[in-house]
Amino acid sequence: MKLKLLILAVCLFSLQITLAQEILPDSIKVKTVETVQKNDLEKIKTEEQLNKEKLKAEKTRVKELKKAEKEKNKAIKAQKKAEKELKKLQKAEAKKIKAKKNVEKSKSKIAKHNRDLDKTKNKFESLKSKGKLTDKDELKWREKILKKEKKSIELQKNLETAQKKHNKLN
Repeated sequence: MKLKLLILAVCLFSLQITLAQEILPDSIKVKTVETVQKNDLEKIKTEEQLNKEKLKAEKTRVKELKKAEKEKNKAIKAQKKAEKELKKLQKAEAKKIKAKKNVEKSKSKIAKHNRDLDKTKNKFESLKSKGKLTDKDELKWREKILKKEKKSIELQKNLETAQKKHNKLN
């Protein structure tokens, strides 16, 4: 009987020890909840860090887009300025050509008028030498010649002004 009691005591003692060491389901839940919370915190931190990086990348992209837009605007302004300068040069070239044409036109008018004046003078001289002119006719011829000489002087002045404009543009 002593032996039975001893065995019974040892069995109860070992049963007590095993029950005392048994992990309670609540402590398992607490540990899993803690690990889940840690995992959630890590996920949240990772997501926040990713969001920060995305925001930073978006800001740099926006800055680059603004910079590209500014450069595009500068290029457009430079192109417009170049076009404006080209138009200005084309207008100046057109003015030069027009001034040159005016000079040539004036010269041809003067030449034509001088030929006409010479013909008129020659005709007057031939009629005068033949004696076919009366005093009245001679006066009309001289007035005609004088009028043509005045016109020639006026054309010469026009030529001078056209040449001045042409020289000024060159």
